[in-house]
Amino acid sequence: MSELPERIAVLVPVLNEADRIGALLGLLCAMDFAEIIIADGGSTDGTQRIVQTFAVARLINCERGRGTQIAAAARAATCPLIVIVHADTVLPPDAPRLIRDTLNSTGVAAGCFRLRFEPTTPMLVVYGWFTRFDTSLTTFGDQCFFMRRDTYKVAGGAPSWPLLEDVELRRRLLSHGRFVKRPEVALTSARRFKNTALSPNNFAICSCSLATPAVSLSPRWPGSTTHRRPSAASPAAGGGSDGLRERQRRSAAAKDAIVLRDVADKLEMRGKP
Repeated sequence: MSELPERIAVLVPVLNEADRIGALLGLLCAMDFAEIIIADGGSTDGTQRIVQTFAVARLINCERGRGTQIAAAARAATCPLIVIVHADTVLPPDAPRLIRDTLNSTGVAAGCFRLRFEPTTPMLVVYGWFTRFDTSLTTFGDQCFFMRRDTYKVAGGAPSWPLLEDVELRRRLLSHGRFVKRPEVALTSARRFKNTALSPNNFAICSCSLATPAVSLSPRWPGSTTHRRPSAASPAAGGGSDGLRERQRRSAAAKDAIVLRDVADKLEMRGKP
């Protein structure tokens, strides 16, 4: 008798997504997911009413904030595997099998998919191409992070930050194994880029924010908690290959931040009259 596949829970943080939550739930229901948990941050547009028409979806109410909503959904999940899906993002076909195969690989803590935007622009095509690389500048929550629920808990989970909670979650997960970028593509809406311009000042702000190691951002967010550093007894804190890799990663991130800050400063100066 063959083993049953590991169960997967889908965690969906939402806020006023009545225009798209029905279509997303229809797609998720057609896939092999054991749980679909919708964490609503206070929608007023009928989102909750639409969710309640889907018998397999579980609606929970929580405080607003994507990190807070993800954490609430993760606490409600019972499946051993979890995947975080934004309301405007569509998973690739056969996502459950891809998630299981990846997380059953040796040394893997978590993973996600590459990204494609709809509708697209030449700039977004270029950015989508770069999402094949696992870096803090090209790996974000709309790429559908997936992991074992136990790993999520041990890593400290998603922080209650107003933004960049996905960057910090990825950083925490990297302390527990590899973060794998699947070659398959998740399709996401380009709505957040509508009516926005990539001015020198905007580029400067984004570059500095994304390049700064996430651990240095935590004191800025009210109510957030800084992820604990490994204890002296842990492999990452002491000697050995794990500790060396961790020190090298931190050093490289700090150098990248310095370089990008310098570039951002120059761009900001050029943008001034």
